[in-house]
Amino acid sequence: MEKKMSKGITALAIIEEIIGLLGSLLFIFMVFMYMSSLSDKSGNPENQIAIDVAKGSMYFLWPFLLIFFSGIGIYKLKLWAWLMNVYVIPLILLGVYFFGWARIFDIKRFIELWRNNWQLTLLMLGPIVIFIIAEAWFLTRPKVKEQFK
Repeated sequence: MEKKMSKGITALAIIEEIIGLLGSLLFIFMVFMYMSSLSDKSGNPENQIAIDVAKGSMYFLWPFLLIFFSGIGIYKLKLWAWLMNVYVIPLILLGVYFFGWARIFDIKRFIELWRNNWQLTLLMLGPIVIFIIAEAWFLTRPKVKEQFK
């Protein structure tokens, strides 16, 4: 018996694959940015910020790879991909958001950023939370869930 896939699952799989690829390309860009900023010994504070951002961004590769591969699994209607999208990826995205930014800036500067620029911080966190909620809502609907059995 062949499994029938809805258009929503196909769209979710394509979106996840695009997000995964773009995130991986961004990671490669950040590695080159980090390597190029290492050669500058001028002591310019803007360079230090670039080094911190590039160094912290190197921790963001593995979630994007997980999103990419779970998109492939969703497209093939694999149960492990459903479980990853409902349980694992939301926790990873939130963890990477908080710990990644805390890693880029030291903890004191990270807390200061939250206090002084909470609108900017929520603007960056908002799309992640919306994606997590929409994805979990879509994948836990009974008609969608039964396609992964």
